[in-house]
Order: sequence, then structure tokens, then C-alpha cells
Amino acid sequence: MKIQITEATRNILQFFSSFELVLRGVVPVKGKGEMTTFWLEGLKSDNPSDAASYPFPPPATATPPLTSMDI
Repeated sequence: MKIQITEATRNILQFFSSFELVLRGVVPVKGKGEMTTFWLEGLKSDNPSDAASYPFPPPATATPPLTSMDI
């Protein structure tokens, strides 16, 4: 998955040296005009198993609706 980010966001993320950032180019952005944007493609890692150790929250799961028995 790719996430489009602005140049300002890219400048902040570069301080961490752990993100894979790729220039997308100049694109029209609604309400902003033309902007230089980048793709955030994920985490940099020499070892693919390292990416799994980053403290990202687990994916959200759907919970069943409450019933009168739950109240």
C-alpha cells in the first residue's frame, strides 16, 4: 500500500530514517494547486521480519451489536 504525502510531511519523516519515501512528482491538489508529493511506501528494513516488530496497533475488529442481554 502507498500513502501520498506532502513535501512537508516527507521532510519530517526523513529525520527517522526508517521510512521508504519515493518522489511521486508534481500533482494538482484540490484547494492547494500544484504540489510536489511523495509516496510513503512502508518501512525500510534489511530484514523483512524487523517490520513486524514496530509497535503499530492491531487492526480494528468489528464487535457485535449490544443486545438486551448485555445491558
